[in-house]
Amino acid sequence: MSLLEKALEPEKFSAEEILDLERKHMVPALVHYYKEPPLIVKGEMGTLTDTDGKDYIDMFGGVCTVWAGHNHPYITDALKKQLDKLGHTTTLYPTVPMALYAKKMAEMSPEGLDQCFFVNSGSEANEAAIHMTKKYTGSSIMCSLNEAFHGRTLMVMGLTQQGSWRQNVPYPSGVIGIPNANCYRCDFGKDPETCDVDCARFADKMIKCQTAGKIGGIIAEPIQGVGGIVIPKNPEYMKTLYEIVKKYDGLFISDEVQTGFGRTGEHMWGIEYWGIKPDIMTMAKSIGSGFPIGAFITRTDIADCLKPKDLFSTFGGNPLASIAGLANLELIEKEDYMGQAKKKGAVIRKRLEEIFEERELVGDIRGLGFMQGFELVTDRDKKTPAVGETAAVMEICKEKGLFVGKGGLFGNVIRIQPPIALTYQQIEEAMDIIDTALSEVEKGLLK
Repeated sequence: MSLLEKALEPEKFSAEEILDLERKHMVPALVHYYKEPPLIVKGEMGTLTDTDGKDYIDMFGGVCTVWAGHNHPYITDALKKQLDKLGHTTTLYPTVPMALYAKKMAEMSPEGLDQCFFVNSGSEANEAAIHMTKKYTGSSIMCSLNEAFHGRTLMVMGLTQQGSWRQNVPYPSGVIGIPNANCYRCDFGKDPETCDVDCARFADKMIKCQTAGKIGGIIAEPIQGVGGIVIPKNPEYMKTLYEIVKKYDGLFISDEVQTGFGRTGEHMWGIEYWGIKPDIMTMAKSIGSGFPIGAFITRTDIADCLKPKDLFSTFGGNPLASIAGLANLELIEKEDYMGQAKKKGAVIRKRLEEIFEERELVGDIRGLGFMQGFELVTDRDKKTPAVGETAAVMEICKEKGLFVGKGGLFGNVIRIQPPIALTYQQIEEAMDIIDTALSEVEKGLLK
């Protein structure tokens, strides 16, 4: 039997067999969750299945990626039909799917944002957007927020403000780190209800001290995902940042890789919560509901700074990627994913609030819609990060048939960013498992 034939029957492999092949042939940068990672061989809507036939409720959605659901028939059917016609060519020739996809993206974006560029990932989307920003403004200085995550290519690694994601290698210069609005761990010791968003206002001094009075712009996540579902509690934070950026002739880039496409429930785009219109939005993850796609969208006057070949992507706008993305965008509207995220997210939030009252291990809960998180601490008063306990909670959840994610500067935030296909029954079952896992870990701490 050929390797291809074997690959098409993944259920015949054990997890250890595959892990052994990975150890032999994959670089050690590859990491997995869990002490004994399950081998996933099948996905259906809100459920993943391993090689032993065990089902898992997926509350992490492939790192906030699988939006419609695993193997959603509307998307897979469209992909099969497109594959019978054309799998790939190049953007050196026009294709129908990419042009219609761009049209649909412009229709769903804030007014004025109507010029797209397609790539393969969020990292590439951010790189391309920053490249364009520097060319348009004539400045190479970019700002990003503390605890931000913007990708794993070299430029955006330099804009990622988390020590656990940085290395001792040279990054592009001209990056200014700005205080983020982590209201649970405020760097200025303020109360979000009464503060004057000192965190945002400090950006003015940073730029004034470190530049000659002009910047390229800022890239910011409306809600920080990898940073631990960090959401500004004061709505003036992003508005203040926007005003400061404009004061120094910069562009505002909203990184919608995790917050876009209705995931937060109330709006299609996360930045819309804060009442500002970005100059550029970058996106990936939920854009193709698991299919590798990334993009940015911007205004015509900004895009006009680009000349032929200033940006190029061999696979960006690929016909299959474009069809997957277009099918996903239609599903978002047809199935009212925004409304679903709001209603189902409210169920998750209510359960989290109940858990917060019962479990001392939970120090804070935060998020919107289908982008929720809770931070674990061993001492609520001191806010001591419960790092080992977070790993233990995830292990128990996995054993009981539930996948969740983690994030945060200390790695102590449980992230809930599931496919919208989750049923209310699955949500309740998942929250029961989380509660049980927290209870078991708390009991272990008391022994």
